[in-house]
Amino acid sequence: MKNHYLESSCRSTSPLQVIQSARNEKVKLFSNFSGAENSLNWLKNLQQIGKSLKLNEQQIYELARIKLSGPAQEWFYHQDEIDNWSSCKEAFLYAFPPPIQPTNIDYLAQLLARKQAETEPVGKFL
Repeated sequence: MKNHYLESSCRSTSPLQVIQSARNEKVKLFSNFSGAENSLNWLKNLQQIGKSLKLNEQQIYELARIKLSGPAQEWFYHQDEIDNWSSCKEAFLYAFPPPIQPTNIDYLAQLLARKQAETEPVGKFL
């Protein structure tokens, strides 16, 4: 027995509708930014979504605006001079700097500063 409902719903969905639906879903799944998240990772994800959806800079700017929440959204409301993606990105990274990543020198300094505990076995210390 054929499922006529399924057949008719499949026929009525055009490829364009499927693509638009997938685009909408991708935008919905993209996380909001409140200020506590890693700003650089969020921007990279935003730009990646923009590229995959073939958005221009103005559309990426609009997407960024609607995906801000909490303190980040409040910050944006007070940024009258921001009206394009380039200035938005620059001001955003200034207001929400990415976390500082330790360098190899930092790791080396930590290793050199480490002292073996009195009862710590050599194998565990190394």
